[in-house]
Amino acid sequence: MTRDGSNIAAVAGTAVSNVWIGPASDPSAAQQVTSDALAMFDIAEVFDGKLLTLSGDGTLWIMHTDGSQRAHFTDVQDVGWPTPCGHYVLFTASEADTVALIRVDRDGTHPTTLARGNLWSPACSPDGSFVLYATVEQPQRIWKVPVMGGPPQYVTDVLGDQLSGALAVSPDGEVFAYPYTQYGRVPSEGWRVALIAINGGPAVKQFNVPGGIFGMRWSPSGKGLQYLVTHNGATNLWEQPLNKDRPKQLTRFAAGQIFDFNWSLDHARVLLTRGDVSSDVVLLSRLR
Repeated sequence: MTRDGSNIAAVAGTAVSNVWIGPASDPSAAQQVTSDALAMFDIAEVFDGKLLTLSGDGTLWIMHTDGSQRAHFTDVQDVGWPTPCGHYVLFTASEADTVALIRVDRDGTHPTTLARGNLWSPACSPDGSFVLYATVEQPQRIWKVPVMGGPPQYVTDVLGDQLSGALAVSPDGEVFAYPYTQYGRVPSEGWRVALIAINGGPAVKQFNVPGGIFGMRWSPSGKGLQYLVTHNGATNLWEQPLNKDRPKQLTRFAAGQIFDFNWSLDHARVLLTRGDVSSDVVLLSRLR
């Protein structure tokens, strides 16, 4: 703002993000299945082969895999971290002075609060019996709570400086993984991923990973961790094998951003939300 308050410069951003689906054998062959003004960011396959997506305004939607018959999934607003979990769907929802971890039925009804606090990144166990989540006050901690309700149980403190991405439970339910930063150490170890036993304890394995990874999930086989990396304006999907071999690139998009990825329930298809963000400087004049 200028000193006399008559002019303001602001940045206006616009996001375009659509659903893409491709074969697991060649994720780069993904095809766009939605095309409208409603930007979709989080994605997962849920019951009856339908897709659950989250738009930028915090609204959950359900649709067929060809993008048709899109409808509101739940009346809960300001939603984050949509997570299919057994016969339910979990998500966070912002409230007046806290964040709630909420469970709903498969039709989006009967919301039940499982936990409250400054929490994020729910991760469901493979059998749908409990959910892990993190609290972000220092020291950051990881907790688990039964999906059917009950008191949260402390699991472990987060390693390093802080979490830098999502929690992810392994397909066999024995360990979970999360990325964290180590910039507080001298010399700095940058970004790392830790594998922790499901009931806590010291790290089972750790890996160095590129700074800025996001969207981490387990590979369908359980033999690697997959994540998104943006380089030179293009986001691609990578996999870090657990045997500590070098990470391998799974997609080779030359442009565009991937905002989220997931796998179909039969692991035959990769699900992506993909698009781009543009921004412009806007001048507001003659305000006085």
